[in-house]
Amino acid sequence: MITGFVNVEFEPIIPLSIRRTDGKVFTQDAIVDTALHLEKFKAGWDLQE
Repeated sequence: MITGFVNVEFEPIIPLSIRRTDGKVFTQDAIVDTALHLEKFKAGWDLQE
């Protein structure tokens, strides 16, 4: 299972790690593109802005 969080812009964020051949690990948060359009999402929900 991949775990992450959702930011205030409703974008899902997951940590992405890359390991170099010498073993050094680099980690960066990545936004997952769900192709969900926020305007359509908000239309069905009573969200406070």
